[in-house]
Amino acid sequence: MKSLFTLSVCLFFTINSFSQTILAQAKQGDFWGYINKKGEFVIKPQHEKCNAFSKDGLAAIYEKKRKSFYFIKSDGSELQSEVEKFKLASVFGFGTKGFSDGIAAVQVGKNGGT
Repeated sequence: MKSLFTLSVCLFFTINSFSQTILAQAKQGDFWGYINKKGEFVIKPQHEKCNAFSKDGLAAIYEKKRKSFYFIKSDGSELQSEVEKFKLASVFGFGTKGFSDGIAAVQVGKNGGT
């Protein structure tokens, strides 16, 4: 029974890892979008700044109109969040980092408070 469970878990993770869509950032003109392995735009170039997709299929986007970041899924739809008007926390003042291990560090307000 234990080996059947182990086999099932391994099979699940194998199928899940192969089913993930790999998207890369690509710039066209002044805007960024995301392309697939074939070089075709899956998410059209419309973003001023964007981060790479995480293994979980989420990416951070910045738009000047909104004056804040938001997250998108690999299909281009926005991830709904309880927090509005946040920015990604910077890494020692040298730019921002998106998701790492399913977590993204964000800052709300000037000092990190709400």
